[in-house]
Amino acid sequence: MAVCDNFVSLPLQQAHLQRLTELYDQRVREIKGADDLEQYCPHLSRQQVEGLVDQSKRASVVFATPAVLIKGATNDLQLRVDDSKKLVLTFIRTMRTRESYKDTPSHQTTFEERSYSREAMQYANTHWGDQLFVDDWNDVQKVRLIDPSSINENGVPTRGGIIWSAINVEWRFLHSRLKETTLENAWGQHMRFMTMNPILGSELFGGRSFNVGDYCSLCSYGFENISSPVDRQAHCIECKLIIRSDLDGANHLTNKLPFCIPLHFSNDELFPNWNLFEEAAK
Repeated sequence: MAVCDNFVSLPLQQAHLQRLTELYDQRVREIKGADDLEQYCPHLSRQQVEGLVDQSKRASVVFATPAVLIKGATNDLQLRVDDSKKLVLTFIRTMRTRESYKDTPSHQTTFEERSYSREAMQYANTHWGDQLFVDDWNDVQKVRLIDPSSINENGVPTRGGIIWSAINVEWRFLHSRLKETTLENAWGQHMRFMTMNPILGSELFGGRSFNVGDYCSLCSYGFENISSPVDRQAHCIECKLIIRSDLDGANHLTNKLPFCIPLHFSNDELFPNWNLFEEAAK
């Protein structure tokens, strides 16, 4: 198993990932002008950056910026004027080309080129070099870590985080093996990459649909329903702490995670900006 973040080792690559991650966490960032936008566009000239600013004042612009981990991919950003007449930037998604894959992908995916996508890929190839990977995995799993010790008055957790993992077999195959082995063994044997960074996680997907599982951040066990659909309650099968059980249609998998890492939230630096659960409670 490889932690994606360990491969982001070049200073320029690390700086680009940090900017994109901060943008993802902020969701929307005000852009004062070309000087502000330029930091997200290492692949563009000053004239091209100024052109994006001018164009966005007339209509929303979606443009490509370099991927961090995946060859032949880009991260798409949107530049637009919001309702308060401010120029704002948003992370949209990761886009792939056929160059991203070792073999022709078996899943349906969309190959679209945005403005400056070729420049973005060329920049990554030139500056990241052998730090880029082609997609040779079969499936992607998204695990939501939930802190059941921190819930609001509606029973919704207010702190949590996400692990993205790329595996070398289809997820359904892993589940079929649970009759003969544990999830720790099955997942650990077939995992290709894992990350807790949202940008790297987005790059791992590659146009796939993904599975979602909820796990306790305190002990790494799964949740199971303990009441009727009306009451909407689930508890951690180890801690027995109770949460609301209808969080965004997630699957409550009663298995333990294969990561032997303490994820207690006394250290808030793990997920300082995660607010999905707070939004679900509104």
